[in-house]
Amino acid sequence: MSTEPGKRKPIPPPSKRGRTIIRKPLNTIAGLLHEQCRVYRMLVAGKIDPEEFKARMWGTSIIRQTLHTQAEIDAGVALQRLQERLDAIEEVEGRSNGFSAYRRQALPAN
Repeated sequence: MSTEPGKRKPIPPPSKRGRTIIRKPLNTIAGLLHEQCRVYRMLVAGKIDPEEFKARMWGTSIIRQTLHTQAEIDAGVALQRLQERLDAIEEVEGRSNGFSAYRRQALPAN
């Protein structure tokens, strides 16, 4: 099928039941906030009804809460591992509060 130079095929409008295009991934907080803002702008522009707006906002809020919970768990596990490593280093090197006794020096008085 050939087309004349300078003429392009028109892009068909998206169907109402088709998938929406999500430009940002929903596996990051930034992506979820972007999607929530996009849905809000669609509501204000009258492109979606309030019920669909509520459903989309509820869904993205649940995903966001899950991501926050997972980030807190990951941070807690990482902190616990760091504490274990610090305890092991102190045990091996005989340090107290991160400083060895022979390295402590008195500070000169001003």
